[in-house]
This record gives sequence, structure tokens and C-alpha cells, in this order.
Amino acid sequence: MKNNLAIKLYKIEKYFFNFIMKHKLFLFLLPVIFILIFLLSIPYYNFFYNKVSSFEDSTKSLTNFDLEEIEKINNIFGQIDDSKITDSNLKSVFSDLKKSFNREEERLVFENKKIEEENLKKLEFEKQEKQRLEAENKKREEEFEKSIIYPKEFDITNKLAKLHIQERNLSCEAAATTDILSTILKTDIKESDILDKMLKDKTYGKASYYTDDGKLIWGDPDNGFVGEMDGFQFKLTGYAIYEKPMSEIYKHYDVNFATYNKFENDLGIKDTKEALSYLLKELVKGNYVQMRGDYCTDQNFEDGNIDRKISTQEALSGMIQKNYCYSFNQERRITWYTEEGKKIEAAKQSHNFVLLGYIGDVENPEKIIIWDTQTGKHIYPTAEWMRKWELNDARAIIVYDKKQEKLENKEEEKNTETIETNVENKEENNKDENTDKIIIENKAKRNEEEVKVEDEKN
Repeated sequence: MKNNLAIKLYKIEKYFFNFIMKHKLFLFLLPVIFILIFLLSIPYYNFFYNKVSSFEDSTKSLTNFDLEEIEKINNIFGQIDDSKITDSNLKSVFSDLKKSFNREEERLVFENKKIEEENLKKLEFEKQEKQRLEAENKKREEEFEKSIIYPKEFDITNKLAKLHIQERNLSCEAAATTDILSTILKTDIKESDILDKMLKDKTYGKASYYTDDGKLIWGDPDNGFVGEMDGFQFKLTGYAIYEKPMSEIYKHYDVNFATYNKFENDLGIKDTKEALSYLLKELVKGNYVQMRGDYCTDQNFEDGNIDRKISTQEALSGMIQKNYCYSFNQERRITWYTEEGKKIEAAKQSHNFVLLGYIGDVENPEKIIIWDTQTGKHIYPTAEWMRKWELNDARAIIVYDKKQEKLENKEEEKNTETIETNVENKEENNKDENTDKIIIENKAKRNEEEVKVEDEKN
């Protein structure tokens, strides 16, 4: 058994010996071939690795300098005459350093340009989104407008939490504002609180006066209250405050508003008849309006029945004081100048009212219902009310209900969120495209540099 195993092992050894002797040249060359392949692969590996690493690092920052600092450094490099560098190693290092900083400047220029382009695209997209949302909102408003049924008669008297007769001679603006704010804020606002917060012109508490050449000098109601609060308009000792400075009160209470007059307004409406219809519609929508006009009433349309001053209780019980003026048939307008020379043309007896409603078609009403803060509730033919209103340049303040203001703010926030979301989605979609663009451009730059290096070597 052992002899057979020994014989087999002998035969195997003999076979391998014969094979090696027969192919000894090939076996000798095989390790040499492997060594040569390895040596030949080193340059290729280095070249490939450098290409890939350079390609990957080409978009990475080499320094923390900004573009302005890099430009200064490159300007300094540009002023150095490298032909005066005699040491070849130093010259090579300087050349590489110069190329690196040039490359860094190119990178920063490219990145800044890319950021600028992205910002411009973002702004343009936000603008388009805003326009689209505004168009959608306008369409919704138009649809909502069509859905509203405007009654043939509308009166908000019972809706108002407070209606009162003004407490001082010329505090009509404060009285109207007090009643509207008390309703919106659901709390009792005092007229004195409004008077304290009201803007005052520098002529507040002062009567008008004439210059030696006969020019009447007084204040500007577009700045604040002019004259004495307990003065008299026909004596030119006290006057009024117009809608713009008066609306600052609503801003103080965080209540939204819009102002109107026939010269300039927030509504974009020039025609006063159209504006009146707009104001009446605002009442139906749940908002409030205070208006300015002539205190005096044409006696042909006087609906008052009391010749004396009435109290709040009397006015609320249905008593109406007459708005009689002995000077009605005289000139109803007056002109004066501020000390700075501004010309003021105004109604002689300017007054503030709360708009309560209308009778008839809202587009062409027959009568207008108002609360006169001095004489109570009146119902005037539209023609007479338009005369009173237009005499003082058709001035008004639309005061938006607090609830509606909150809804408008929520809608604005929703629109802003929509724009931001759409911008983010677009930026995400463009991210891959921008990355590919950067890689391609950097690869092209790298190839150009390699060609230049090869040309220099040749």
C-alpha cells in the first residue's frame, strides 16, 4: 500500500519537473510581465487620479478670500516680473501659485455671476407668482362681488354699537371715529381718547389772521386739526382735520382703512358718483365709512324738526336737529394760505358724518342715510348729499371690520407662503441643472489649461 502511494507521488513530481523544464522560459518571464504592467500603470493612474481629483476640486474653494481681496492679490502678482526670478524651483512655485490664484478668481467670478443670475431668476419668478396670485385674487373678488345681492334699502344703524352727539364744538371727526371704533373693537372708546391721539397742525388752538396785504393765513388740515377745538368755523377760529391725518387714529388701533378724495385716493376711482356707489357697497360688505361734507343743508331738503341743539338721547329717540345756515346762499367755499405759502381751498363749514345706508339701487340710489355727529340721523336725496359731499372735495375714510382685516392678512400670508414654496421647488428643480453646468464648464477650463501646459512643454 505504501509502495503504491510512493510510486504515485514520484510520478506527480516527475510530471511537474518535466513541465517546468519544458516551459521554464515562460515561467521566468511571467513575474517580469506582471512587474512591467504594474510599472506602466503608475503614470496612467497618476494622470487619471489627478484629472479626477482636479476635476472634483475645481469647484471647491482654495482660500477664504472674497473676490475683491483675490483681485488685489492677482494685481500684485501681475506687477511682479517673474523673469527676474533666477531660481527655477522658486520660479515654478511662483508660477503655480499665480495660476492657483487666477483659478480662484475665475471660480469666485463664476460663482458670483451664478448667484446673481439665480437671484434675478428668483426675483422674476416671485414677480410672476405675485402677478398670478393677484390675478387669481382679483378673479375671486369679482366672483364674490357678483355673488353679493345688494338690497334696495340698507341701513346699519342697529349694527353700530355706539352713536352719539359730539361733545365739543368741532369734534365731529373724533365723534365719528369713536362710534366706528367702539363697534369694531367691541369696547367703549371715549371721544376724549381720540382727541388726545388726533394729529394737530402747528396752528392748533390758534385762530386765523390776515396779513397787511389782506391775505388770510391759517393752518393745513392735511397735517392735522387746524384752529381751536371749541372755536367756530364761520368766525375762522377753528376748522377741521382731513381724512389722511385722521386715519392715523385707525392705524394706532391696528384697524385697516382706505382714504378717498376726488384728487387722490386708495380706490383708483375718480368719478365721485361711482365712488359713492363703491362706499355704499362697502357698507353691505360689513365695513364702515365716515365722510366729510358741507354742514349746511339746502332748506328745500331739510328733514330736521328741531331748531335747538339736541342731546344724544334725543337723537337716538328720533329727534333731528335742523342743519340751517343763514349763509347758505352765500359763497360756500373759502381760500386761505399757510405760513409756508400753500394755498388751501375748502368748504366754509366742513363737517364729518357716518354713512349709514341708502334707499334704492346701490348703483344709483334715490336717498342717502347718514349720521350727523351734531344733529342726528338724516335721510337726504342723493343729489343734495352729493352737493354736500363734493363741496369739501368728496373726502372719506373706509374702515374695514377687524375680522375682515384678519382674513385679508391670512390671505396675504397664504399668498406669500405659496410664492416661497414655488420658488423653493423651482430652485430644487434647477439645482441639478446648475451643478451639471458647473462641472462641464470647469472641465472645459481644465482641458484648456492642460493644452496650454503641453504647448509650453513642446
